[in-house]
Amino acid sequence: MIDEVMKSFDKEFSVIPAIPKNAGEFNGSLVLMSEELKNIKLKGMPYSKGLIIFKKRAFGYLIDFNKKNLANYLVLNEKSSFLFTCSRTIFIKGVNKKKGNGPNYAVFNERKELLGIAFREKTGLVNRVNIGYFVNEDKFKEPVF
Repeated sequence: MIDEVMKSFDKEFSVIPAIPKNAGEFNGSLVLMSEELKNIKLKGMPYSKGLIIFKKRAFGYLIDFNKKNLANYLVLNEKSSFLFTCSRTIFIKGVNKKKGNGPNYAVFNERKELLGIAFREKTGLVNRVNIGYFVNEDKFKEPVF
């Protein structure tokens, strides 16, 4: 599982991620959990044992945990940050800082708070996933970010 996390994160953000010490594998995911949760014994199989930080793709916590090491990221101004969380396309004049060549970029606001992920296409930077998706979370069967 850790190898899969490393390959996926390197492919998306061009950096090998640091993994939190209290992370462990559970049910096909990388999960952040306390020692008590790691060692808990139950009669049945629980659905989850903590905060999922990787399942096929990196979730927000893992990206935020590695934000100082990311090779591909964008910092947006205040207006563009709001529009990005409303699932709008990013315009270049709203970008305060751009680092890396993509194809995926972690998107931050001016206070270095993670807003989501953008994808570079021929037409420009497209919103792939953002924190605004939590508003519509009831439409999804599993977390998207």
